[in-house]
Amino acid sequence: MQPYVNFSSVAYRTMSIAIGYNSTTKKVVLAYRNNTTAYEMSNYMRSVGCTMSCRLDSGGSGNFDVEGKNINRTSRAMAAWITW
Repeated sequence: MQPYVNFSSVAYRTMSIAIGYNSTTKKVVLAYRNNTTAYEMSNYMRSVGCTMSCRLDSGGSGNFDVEGKNINRTSRAMAAWITW
């Protein structure tokens, strides 16, 4: 059985977007970092108090806007909206 992705692609550095949950503050954390591996993003989310997190996207298809301010825009049209 082949892995879902090549294992060599896991450690590459790229733009990263993640969402996590800080159970102490009971708040959702949205994070964006450039030049970051999946491992580094996981450690970052722990460092801001997240007890669980998910790296939403990386590379060329991650668009990130916060309160109408564009943080990162790409040429690909892949998007998800989180509102509350």
